[in-house]
Amino acid sequence: MQAAAPGPASERQPSRPAGSALLVSMDDLCEPNPAPQGRPQEAPQQEIRMLAGAPERSPNIVLRLDPCGSVLYANPAAAAFLAACGADEGRRVPAPWAEMAREACESGMVRSEEMAVGSGCYDVTLAPVPGDGYVHVYAVDITRRRRAEAAAREAGQKLLRSLEQTVAALARAVEKRDPYTSGHQQRVAAIAVAIAGEMGLAPHRIEGLRLGATIHDIGKLHTPAELLTKPGKLMALELAWIRQHPLTGHEIVKDIDFPWPVAQMVLQHHERMDGSGYPHGLQGEEILLEARILAVADVVDGLSTHRAHRPALGVAAALQEIERMRGRWLDAQAVDACLRLLREQGFVLPA
Repeated sequence: MQAAAPGPASERQPSRPAGSALLVSMDDLCEPNPAPQGRPQEAPQQEIRMLAGAPERSPNIVLRLDPCGSVLYANPAAAAFLAACGADEGRRVPAPWAEMAREACESGMVRSEEMAVGSGCYDVTLAPVPGDGYVHVYAVDITRRRRAEAAAREAGQKLLRSLEQTVAALARAVEKRDPYTSGHQQRVAAIAVAIAGEMGLAPHRIEGLRLGATIHDIGKLHTPAELLTKPGKLMALELAWIRQHPLTGHEIVKDIDFPWPVAQMVLQHHERMDGSGYPHGLQGEEILLEARILAVADVVDGLSTHRAHRPALGVAAALQEIERMRGRWLDAQAVDACLRLLREQGFVLPA
């Protein structure tokens, strides 16, 4: 059979080996798709339209005011806000808002503050548009957030009151066992708070010191009552037992979740600056500042009031003693603050 003569088409297309048609098809699939032939400005125009419609969809308030307080624009979310702030039917905001708009336009400065509007609370920003003579107002309703914060503060205050009541009960339990030191912890707390205030400690920190001082001797719950009330000098073994009370007190309170280092105050209030104190022989800055202040207050009250083994020595003797101990055993700044209070400022030791 005679083969067909090659025509023009066959001359333009060279012969391919078997399977080449599949490869050509795969090559065609791998070619990138041609770029769309849409208008070059279509994407930017769409973005502009989306941005222009953003205030309409926003859950927050968006307003435009002129310097006279007329509402030039209000998004749907602003309706309730305008009603709450007292805008009239002519879409004019009340005089205080108009004044804020005028001041913003004149100053050209952005102003932000928290405002009460009706029964709600809003974070309001006034942003003047330079040269156009109007101001944009953006307001976010923060009423729920503020109510939640107020509830959290109230819960914190209740917790603090519960802690204070617990601390007071523990203090009373200690003093029931030792009538000679009845009121000692409360007096030490009052002196320590005064010293801390004179030293410029922050109020929150002073509150923690007050609570720590109120139970600083709680470890004496584990001390035999006959040792606490024994007249005369203690023997070495008895003294060693009494010196366990900071460790015992720390064990009692260490797991209470105070917002202050109360357990460390209890543990360290008999430490001394030169390392001669107990129970761990800490020195200088190793001792918590609150514990250093507490130590001064403890010495002052201990020497100026009656004890089972001796009568009261008086305030003057107590001040001479802390002067002697200044820097070596007691914190110098705390001693100086205590001396200023009692000698210069007329502070009276609590009875």
